[in-house]
Amino acid sequence: PHQPGSNFVGSPYVSAKDGVYVVYRDEILRLHPATGKKLAAFSLRDLPLGDEEIADVAWGYIGVWDNVLVAGAGPQMFDDAPIGGVGSFNATSSQYLVAMDRHSGEMLWRKRAARGFRHNAIVAESGTVFAIDGLTETALDLMRRRGIQPDGEPVLYAFDAHTGALKWRQSEGVFGTWLGYAKTQDILIQAGRGQRGNHGLPDEPRDRIKAHRGKDGGLLWEREGPYQGPLALHSDRIIPSAPSRGTSANALCLRTGNPISHPHPITGEAIAWQFNRTYGCGTGLTSKHLLTFRSGAAGFYDLHGDGGTGNFGGFRAGCTNNLVVADGVLSAPDYTRTCQCAYQNRTSLAMAPMPEVELWTYSAIPASLEPVMRVGLNLGAPGDRKAETGTLWLDYPSVGGSSPDIPVSLSNEDGAWYRKHSSLMAPGGDGPAWIGASGVIGETDISVTVASGEDAKNHTYTVTLYFADPEGANPARRSFDVYLQDQKVLQAFDPAREAGGIRKTVARSFSGISASQAIRIKLQKATGGGLAPVLSGVEIIREP
Repeated sequence: PHQPGSNFVGSPYVSAKDGVYVVYRDEILRLHPATGKKLAAFSLRDLPLGDEEIADVAWGYIGVWDNVLVAGAGPQMFDDAPIGGVGSFNATSSQYLVAMDRHSGEMLWRKRAARGFRHNAIVAESGTVFAIDGLTETALDLMRRRGIQPDGEPVLYAFDAHTGALKWRQSEGVFGTWLGYAKTQDILIQAGRGQRGNHGLPDEPRDRIKAHRGKDGGLLWEREGPYQGPLALHSDRIIPSAPSRGTSANALCLRTGNPISHPHPITGEAIAWQFNRTYGCGTGLTSKHLLTFRSGAAGFYDLHGDGGTGNFGGFRAGCTNNLVVADGVLSAPDYTRTCQCAYQNRTSLAMAPMPEVELWTYSAIPASLEPVMRVGLNLGAPGDRKAETGTLWLDYPSVGGSSPDIPVSLSNEDGAWYRKHSSLMAPGGDGPAWIGASGVIGETDISVTVASGEDAKNHTYTVTLYFADPEGANPARRSFDVYLQDQKVLQAFDPAREAGGIRKTVARSFSGISASQAIRIKLQKATGGGLAPVLSGVEIIREP
């Protein structure tokens, strides 16, 4: 059967610097990280579990903290479906929670569940093992059908990782099937595991999040959803997974639960932080600078530059996300064995950063009626891109996906568009090469709306125009005049001559440009101008 992998059952291995621990039948093998040589084997049958018997002699969850190996034992079976089968609860929880010395295999402590320790709700960190002993109502009904009567109510526990001593317990309002812990803030998050696509369990909670103090379990805040899990805990925020074919729920402040906001890149107004992704199963993985996920093909969001959603074309992320960022490398082990989606590349690969590679994005940022404070118009580009200066460059015409497009009109009936890869542009030009790599050719009138309605008041702007001659013409074969607000600002301008060659970007800035509603640009052939005018980009920044 098609298996959505470790989304719910849990990973069968965990890695430490000095050992890779692998679940194999009723043993946990400790392997040498470099050679794979077996260093030790810990058998479940050898553990002193007392007179209690485990229905299925097998390991479930496995994790490592410090020198403690934390594992679930006795995976619970709810029906006759295969383990990991779509929609099956089988092996998603365990009867026991067991802690061992990860070098010797000596059992340090154990805890038997009244209902079941859900694997996605076990977290070991900072000397504590947090776990929820509780199952959803659907899972409990399946247990009762098999003649098993679970006891008690759901309980959220915090155990000492080395001794198993109870630090605290919380039984009021425990609902979660997923736990996450933010070490730097000592905050424990309880929510639903969820699952995007067709591989979720049928009754995952998607409408609540609770935050507890890690030291005593006290409630910090609670918020109603909907929030698609699992959640990413990143710095000071919680980032939910995006629902199918739409924008994500708002990112939340880890300490307060309030929505996180950021400045609109064009208007500067405060807006909710969201990200976009399209179809596909799997959820997000978060590193310091990059959020990875399935978005049609393999996708990502640049958290560092806050520039929008992009794609790695040609292959997809797995049903369990396999786009793993660590130590400057994006590793993508193949995870398509049972998937029938048609993608070109079905292989394992790894990628390293290359700043010269073109990066085009789309975003969940809404268009705004507020006055424009800063914007770039990238003519003929295949998508949006945020420059290091903070300017969000919008593709025009808008072809690259959702975008905070602003009103633009262009009169160019006799013109043409060009687009080249930025690697073909000559080095040493003005500004990023990717601005000059596309543009419009021909006599052109462009009007860019900067304000409307009550906001249409006179302001001054700095307008920077970007040019590049894309063709194999010799210098001085293209000559045109440029007008701003009907005033000639460049006469007999030839971008190849000014830049010192073709395919080299040249920019000209003009300050104090007065406008109330729109910035108007006109390109017109000069007398004896030869080839048609060309324009690649327009950057508009409102002056203080």
